[in-house]
Amino acid sequence: NAFIKAKAKGQQNVAKMYEKVFEARRETVVSNFRAVQARLDEYGLRQAFLQAAGGPEVFLAMRATFTSSLAAVSACSYAAGVGDRHSSNFLLHTRSGTLVPIDFGYAFGTATQVLPVPELMPFRLTRQLAGALAPYEATTVLHRPLAAALTALRDGGAILHGVLGVFLREPLVDWQREARHFMREAGETGQQLEDRHILLKVEFARRRIRGDHPSEITVGELRGKHSSKPCWNALQAIVRGDRGHNVRAEHCKEGALSPEAQATCLLDQATDPNILGRTFWGWKPYL
Repeated sequence: NAFIKAKAKGQQNVAKMYEKVFEARRETVVSNFRAVQARLDEYGLRQAFLQAAGGPEVFLAMRATFTSSLAAVSACSYAAGVGDRHSSNFLLHTRSGTLVPIDFGYAFGTATQVLPVPELMPFRLTRQLAGALAPYEATTVLHRPLAAALTALRDGGAILHGVLGVFLREPLVDWQREARHFMREAGETGQQLEDRHILLKVEFARRRIRGDHPSEITVGELRGKHSSKPCWNALQAIVRGDRGHNVRAEHCKEGALSPEAQATCLLDQATDPNILGRTFWGWKPYL
């Protein structure tokens, strides 16, 4: 019990610290984040590919496989709301270049809704992953396969929505535990509140598949735990971006975006230094 209490207190202290980070000015955050990034070689993963390939033809084939698998993994992870995508939760097949994700414990938006320091990015596309695609710009080369994967998810929407319906009838124990945690924090009780938490998790998944604006979905997932905090307005602004720096801020329409526009917004949110610079240090956003 003493260990659990100490751990909970430590999480609270970290969360309070990051609330101040969320209120910091964009220029300060981005400048400091860039300075940390500059200390590391951004082409480390690319060099690993070159060494594993042993020749240019194999390297190009590995990079093409890596690109397509990265796009597919990103789309599917986003649709399922898989978080906790730190660097240790990926494996790489060194013969083919295929990216293999592991550990799906934080799925259906849990990393955004529940963690003391919420994850604000839709998937991992940090400097090392992007550098492996050099000399091409990662957001450019990934846009087409990512949009294609998102289109495929929409085309299979009827089946996926049917699967999601199972979770409404038979919710995961973790979801019920999350709901009770939220109710304790709010000082509320009742089966209806628990049912609402479960319904929202499924609804957010349906919105991701449908193609609603990624930033608005993130804000919705944050609302239950963070809307009463002093940093709430700053948190919303960070997620939504601004027109001077973020293309996702230009796509403000209600309802579903086109797969191409959805891919554009996702890539922008995933690579935004104003988000990555405020991410929990254990996620290693600088890699």
